[in-house]
Amino acid sequence: MSKLRTNGFILKVVAIVTMVIDHMTAAFELALPENIYRIGRNIGRTSFPLFAYMIAVGYMHTKDKKNYLLRLVGVGVISEVLFDYLLFDKFYVPSYNNIFFTLALGLLALIIIGYVREVIKNKYLGAILELVVAVLLGFVAEYCHTDYGFYGVFLIYTFYIYLRSNNKISLLLPMLFGMIQTPYVLPAYVLIYLDDGTHGKHISKYITYLFYPAHILVAILLRGLVGL
Repeated sequence: MSKLRTNGFILKVVAIVTMVIDHMTAAFELALPENIYRIGRNIGRTSFPLFAYMIAVGYMHTKDKKNYLLRLVGVGVISEVLFDYLLFDKFYVPSYNNIFFTLALGLLALIIIGYVREVIKNKYLGAILELVVAVLLGFVAEYCHTDYGFYGVFLIYTFYIYLRSNNKISLLLPMLFGMIQTPYVLPAYVLIYLDDGTHGKHISKYITYLFYPAHILVAILLRGLVGL
């Protein structure tokens, strides 16, 4: 019997499905019983660690990191109005910004850390500067009020450490850090542990990016149709 494994395709599908459940639950909060609402939101906690992990994987494998960063920022900008309207019934709420800005800041931290590792040859000084970069970009996320804030950026950094180590045991670092927020993230780490490092079936990156604002728009329209 072959071992149970996941791959990039499976992780992406699970991340998207759990994200949709989370946002649909949020959209229909007023119509759902409290226990169903809590179940939906808790299922949704699986999604962010998977997206954070995929950002770290993307950094390790993407040649054009600048364009990767610009795509994340672009989707964040396009999605912000819809994101705010879904959660707050307002077209712009500066006190809370969508997850793509967090992912972009996490990627930016890794890009800067990559430069640090190239320039600083002393491994101890390099490790300290890496940590400083991750912490500073985390505070930028907090200042900009991005979804998941400091936690989100620093989680991406811990996944980068895990991938760089090439040791499954080091997954404990992002897992323990991730569970500071909620234990409901644990299924994500099981799936990540089982990742075989392959891409699996191909999904166009543009479909993935466009899905985020599209599914929020659908949630808003469905909510409007039922009169919420």
